[in-house]
Amino acid sequence: MTTTDHRLDELGKDVGKILEIVSTLVEDNKTMKKDISGMKEDILGMKEDIATMQEDISTMQIKLDTVISHSMENTNWNKEQDKRLDRVDHHLHLPALAA
Repeated sequence: MTTTDHRLDELGKDVGKILEIVSTLVEDNKTMKKDISGMKEDILGMKEDIATMQEDISTMQIKLDTVISHSMENTNWNKEQDKRLDRVDHHLHLPALAA
């Protein structure tokens, strides 16, 4: 073999190594794209779950506000009834009942 043949042979080996590395990088890139696509789907699913949870929390807050409002109304009604009973007791001169 001549010097040129040896040099071309060496270059061929280097090109083969480069092609092998590039092929590996291309395959890695394909795998990474698949992984990213799967992660995007997971994130979209999580966003939908979060939206549902936010709606549920909002609904529960409305229900809780309603319960609190009704409770306050009942408490006020009970206080008003106690006042009326106290006035009746006072007019009848009855001793107040211990709570």
